[in-house]
This record gives sequence, C-alpha cells and structure tokens, in this order.
Amino acid sequence: MNRIWRFWKTSLVALAVIMTSLVLVWFEKATLMEVAFFLATGFLGFFAKDPKVFYKTKDKENMENEHP
Repeated sequence: MNRIWRFWKTSLVALAVIMTSLVLVWFEKATLMEVAFFLATGFLGFFAKDPKVFYKTKDKENMENEHP
C-alpha cells in the first residue's frame, strides 16, 4: 500500500488504464479478451516506479554528505 502512495504518478496512470478498459467493455467497444491486456498493463503499472524520484532517506543524506 505504501508503494502506491510513494509512486502516485504511475499508480494514477495504472488506475486510469484499468478504468478506461472497464468503460470500453461497458459501452461494448472492447471485448473481454482485449481488456485482459489492459488489465495486465494496469496491474504492472502499480508495480512500476516513477523515474528520478528522490526521497529523504538515510542513504540520500549520506550521498549528499559524500559529494559536497
């Protein structure tokens, strides 16, 4: 759950992909077979990381101290 909040941008995109696929099925513009690919992409998006994200951790503080 913490991963979803830490990488909120990719989580938001993944949620948008999943919701879009369900809406397409609702309006009969896509089949369930096609939605399977959307769902797989969406769930993989939940496990992806945002690029170039920096957090205040001990490792980051140590890196800043090593490279003035």
